[in-house]
Amino acid sequence: MKKLIVYLIALSVLLPTTMVAANSTPQKPPKITRPTKPASKPAQKPTSKANPAPIPQKGKTRETTLKGTEEYGKGDDYYYGRRGFPKDYKKAVEYYIIAANKGNADAQFSLGVCYDNGQGVSQNYYKAVEWYRKAAEQGHADAQYNLGNCYEIGQGVSQNYYKAVEWYRKA
Repeated sequence: MKKLIVYLIALSVLLPTTMVAANSTPQKPPKITRPTKPASKPAQKPTSKANPAPIPQKGKTRETTLKGTEEYGKGDDYYYGRRGFPKDYKKAVEYYIIAANKGNADAQFSLGVCYDNGQGVSQNYYKAVEWYRKAAEQGHADAQYNLGNCYEIGQGVSQNYYKAVEWYRKA
């Protein structure tokens, strides 16, 4: 009963517009999975010298965004099987590891998803949490959400609703 109350409090914080019945059973929130990305567009040349590169995403520094992008892109090509690359999760993981070790938050998140789902590697929730945390600490919103979900259900970490809410709020 105590866990149910904590869960309902967490839900009321996260979803203030949603009514939750006291007798309803708590359901596991959906995990964010890798969305299918459209084929990449050719790079555009900068229009002025004052703004030579695109603005990085919120929460990411330009340095973090650019580290390991070539390896991350190749990993995505193998993951999705695009641009003439065969769909090969093991090869994708190899390239994600290279990019993730260079500090690329997108690659760290992708590696977490691979470990979470057992794609290209054996399923390992502890390693998934490790990679989600590295990406989440760099401001990667999807990684923050998935890390919150891991804390909520106790997958790869001990269950902790307070930390779950903390990561959900950051996301």
